[in-house]
Formats: sequence, C-alpha cells, structure tokens
Amino acid sequence: QRYRELGPDKSVTTHPAGLVDFLGLPPEQQLARYRAGVERTVRAHPENAEAQVRWLELELDDGRLDDAAATTRRIVSLRPGAALLADAAAALIRARQYELGKVLIESDSGSTAPDLKLDLAIAASHVESASAGLRQLDAIPETQRSGDYDLVRAAVLGSLGNWPEAESALGRAVQTNPTRTDLYREAALVFLRADHAGDALRALQRASAAFPNEPEIRLIA
Repeated sequence: QRYRELGPDKSVTTHPAGLVDFLGLPPEQQLARYRAGVERTVRAHPENAEAQVRWLELELDDGRLDDAAATTRRIVSLRPGAALLADAAAALIRARQYELGKVLIESDSGSTAPDLKLDLAIAASHVESASAGLRQLDAIPETQRSGDYDLVRAAVLGSLGNWPEAESALGRAVQTNPTRTDLYREAALVFLRADHAGDALRALQRASAAFPNEPEIRLIA
C-alpha cells in the first residue's frame, strides 16, 4: 500500500511487483531499497508530497538537519493534506526540530487535526516558552483531548514547575492509553530532568506495555 502511495502511477494489481521479494529481505536491505525508491521518486517527481515527507523522515533519521530544513520548506510549498502534514510535523518533533515543526504546522492555519495541535503546543513550549505551549493546549476543545493531550500537558506543566497538576495530568494519561511513543518520551524526560523519577517510571511502564517493541522506551526506563 505504501508503495502505491509513493509512486506516481496507481497500481491495479493485488500488490506491486516484487513485494514478496522485498518482504523476504533482511531489514537493512529493505531499508536500503526503500530509501532508494523514495530518492528516485523525489528526484523524478519533486511535486509528490508523500515522497517529500518520507524523504524528510529519512533525512532526520540520518541527522542531515540542513537538508531536512530545505525539505520542510518544500513540503510547505506543496501544501499537503492534514495526514501528511501531521506525519511531517511528528517526524520533526521526534527529532527535536521544534522551530521547523512550528513553521510547518503554522503553514496550514486552517487545520483542525488534533495531532497537529498537540505538536504545535510542544513546539511552542520549546521555541517560545512553556506558558505559550500551555496556551496552545488550553485552546484545544475538550472533545479533542485524549491521553496524548494529557501527556503533553503533563510535560508542559512539569516544565513550569507545577508538579501537582502535572502528576494529575500524567495520571489521566496513563488511564486513557496514549498512542504516540514520542509523547511518552517527551513527558518522561521532563519528569526525569526534575528528579521526578517515580512519575517518569509510571509513564514509561505504561508505554512499555502498550509498545513492547519500542527500544527507546525501554532504554529511558
């Protein structure tokens, strides 16, 4: 399915030719082939927003931050849909490129996607201030507040030194099962830096149960 989305032509077959062979390769060879495919599409079809977002993810994984900044500007110019914009923003936030993430999200001021609003709050808390991040969170309607929302709120409140409310938000988060591993990390690191290791560990234990195959969560724990 991802191959179909990435290429400029839509396949009418059950699945793309060579897919079974691809899935039989070792992970490092799969990644190399995937990387080569993304690069070919980006070079041949620079207007393909899906390919640009996947290329951005690869650049960030490689630590090529100057290239990632240029690709981010290109994505902004292509005006992708909310789903692709959310993927790109999440990749930038995971890589701690908060200023780029903020620029990307604010390029689509009309978006109502909850993930984008959360990422904007995280970016604002780093680029501007924790208070700015809290204002962004307060502006999110209650109907869009989830476990992910409570994790971000816990991290921002912790940055402000408001530990009672931060602990309360963390408690709500672990009860409502957040879905994004990067938000667990964001909250846990805030608590760890402030010597609130017990709160960090509670969040990470819940994350380990929800995402048993995420090595970064286990490493922080």
